[in-house]
Amino acid sequence: MGQGQTVLVAGFFDLLHSGHVRFLEECGVYGEVTISLGSDANSLESKGRMPICSEAERKYMLEAMQVVHRVEISSSVGPLSFKEQLEKFKPDYFIINEDGHTDEKQALCESLDAEYVVLKRQPHSGLSARSSSGFRSMDQIPHRLDIVGFFDQVFLSEVCPGSTVMCGLESIELEERSGMASSTRETIRRVFGNVLPRDKSEEEIAKIIFACENPPGRPYISGTVDALGLVSCGLSKFNFDGDYWPTSIDRIRDESVMQWFEHHVQIVQTRPRPIDYNVFSGGEDYAKTKVKRLAAVSQATWAAIRKMDAKELGACVNETSDACKAMISGYISDEVLPILSAMRDQHLGVKLLGAGGYGYMLVVSEQPVTGGLRVTVRRPVSM
Repeated sequence: MGQGQTVLVAGFFDLLHSGHVRFLEECGVYGEVTISLGSDANSLESKGRMPICSEAERKYMLEAMQVVHRVEISSSVGPLSFKEQLEKFKPDYFIINEDGHTDEKQALCESLDAEYVVLKRQPHSGLSARSSSGFRSMDQIPHRLDIVGFFDQVFLSEVCPGSTVMCGLESIELEERSGMASSTRETIRRVFGNVLPRDKSEEEIAKIIFACENPPGRPYISGTVDALGLVSCGLSKFNFDGDYWPTSIDRIRDESVMQWFEHHVQIVQTRPRPIDYNVFSGGEDYAKTKVKRLAAVSQATWAAIRKMDAKELGACVNETSDACKAMISGYISDEVLPILSAMRDQHLGVKLLGAGGYGYMLVVSEQPVTGGLRVTVRRPVSM
């Protein structure tokens, strides 16, 4: 079996894993393997979502496998999109996994004289069983670091124009209610699933998230920087002037700056915010001098990052914490305040992430931080 014989298989092969490799190795026993690869458009039409890996990327990876003879992206959509390759290559066998079998596929193959073979899912010896659906269920929604915040709120930017500074992060396992935009991440999960769409720009995605978080009649408007920060790559400065949406956006995606940031910034947890904790207790003070103080430190923070000056960034982080506390007494809880003070004595700069009174701290340091978690800045992906 196999010598001089030909095989056609069909699928999307998204998130290529050991289960795919094992399946294709088994197909190779029957003969020379051709793959009818499901297109991005087919995935969107039939599954309602774009693949995580583009058709070009999936084709490249499959063609790199020794067992695969050729890969052709099907121009058709639907469960029988492989028909064009079936008619074109006239294989001896059409092979499919048992969970992909349908009577319709079998009838098509038999009508075109291709022997229809159904294989059982069998992981390679010593390896765990894998599936794309299992990988897809993993949380791939990004995180964000709130370096300087608040100016996405009109009550602040109407007093004085200002900027927020954010850093987009690759997804990491973090506690909920800890200043890491968990409610906005849940909105993303509800709207898009466990991964951001690749067929929309960062701002398009953020506008969808913002609209979903703020339906008509909602008394409190959730700011835009969580949505923008979560979907943006690299480091971003969002500039506000009396509106919820920024008037302009500055970005840093220079590799040397991102690597420098990763080396000098870590996050450390205090504890999740208690359910009954109220950040805004009614004693807030948005005097123009205080708002201008935060606006000034935002500009200084951006300059420090651009210069890759860790000491200056640490000083800006401390000043941001102090400026926010001066306006909003609940910004740091009485329980967490001594923790931040002790950390500030040991490192270049420390502030709470988000405005929850508790949660994770951003720490700027030249050295590893005890209990610190290194971060990975999200890089843009070429499409």
